Amino acid sequence: MRKHHCLAVFLCLFVLSGCESSSRNCDGFNHPLAEAWTGNDGLGETRSFVDNAGNRKTYALQSIDKTDPRVNTSNGSDSNLVPCYETAQYQYVQTNADIAYSLDFLQRDIRGDQPTEDQNVTLTVNTQNPVGTNTDSNVRDWWWLTSFDLNYSSDSPESTTWPGNGSYFPEATINGNVYVDLLQHTFNNNSERFTSGLVDEEAQWVRLVVAKDFGLVQYELLNGTVYTLDRE
Repeated sequence: MRKHHCLAVFLCLFVLSGCESSSRNCDGFNHPLAEAWTGNDGLGETRSFVDNAGNRKTYALQSIDKTDPRVNTSNGSDSNLVPCYETAQYQYVQTNADIAYSLDFLQRDIRGDQPTEDQNVTLTVNTQNPVGTNTDSNVRDWWWLTSFDLNYSSDSPESTTWPGNGSYFPEATINGNVYVDLLQHTFNNNSERFTSGLVDEEAQWVRLVVAKDFGLVQYELLNGTVYTLDRE
């Protein structure tokens, strides 16, 4: 009888230890790469893009939303293993139009003892039409901002389901301006992405380029029109 009693006690302790939880303070989104890849001057900043015919589209930085500090809890006894996933979104809205684009960052703070500079950060660019609704929600591309050499190639692998390809360029000249560290995404199968009448022509983006220290510097529409950041 004593044996059975000891076994029962052991099982109870085992179950309790398996259900043990720990917590740690999450600092909220704080990775410097977000500011480095948006290059913004704060809320209200305006950016103009011009096509070859001189047509201009102006966007204003309407909102910057970041996750706040909080306490996260997960199973286990080691508080360093409690993950914190932090996000930041920079939304630019086109003047006099229900069209916007956003730069969305995800900071993977996996361990409590991991320095901020070692945490992985990804960037996603979304076209929004109407504002607040991602036009490309099902075909988004994301980039790892901390390891270009491991994550980029000129062609997508055959196993991927992404309908497009992403590329990294260490340097490029666009409209006479030299940029360092550029990311380009080109969508494929565009006829399937845009159904007539559902997405405004101005929101039918098929290619975009983002540069470090500047954010979005160029985008191309389905009709072939290319808009480039006006830095004058």
